[in-house]
Amino acid sequence: ADMVKAGKFTWIDGGRARTSTIHIDNLVHAIELSLTKGRGGEAYFILDDGEISMKAMISAMADTIGLKLPDKSAPSWLLDGVAALCESIWRLFNLKSEPPITRHVVMVMKCDCVLDGSKAHGELGYTPVVSREQALAAMKAANR
Repeated sequence: ADMVKAGKFTWIDGGRARTSTIHIDNLVHAIELSLTKGRGGEAYFILDDGEISMKAMISAMADTIGLKLPDKSAPSWLLDGVAALCESIWRLFNLKSEPPITRHVVMVMKCDCVLDGSKAHGELGYTPVVSREQALAAMKAANR
């Protein structure tokens, strides 16, 4: 919120990277299913339905607290370099604060991270009990 208010928030590659999400109620539901229907030693990706762009998800979450994110964007190749430079300066001068941007943040915001939850659907009978839209509406209501 501080970065947005200070005018320093910038999307990486327009926020177009795709991601999967999970609501805690859906995770708890899947844990219950895994205890009764799961097979020992198996791993399952538990996900909300569908995928969403980072821009759409983060903007929707910011909206739940009344925060409007700007459309300003920079290319990841440029921000990779800026982040590496910032990290080097922070190391060189042994600065205790966090750099304004890191290579890890750039990587997370530029890469698609979409998982396949079909195994949980097929083996556990998992389906989300809370939609992404319901979760965002509940967050918004809680912040009024």
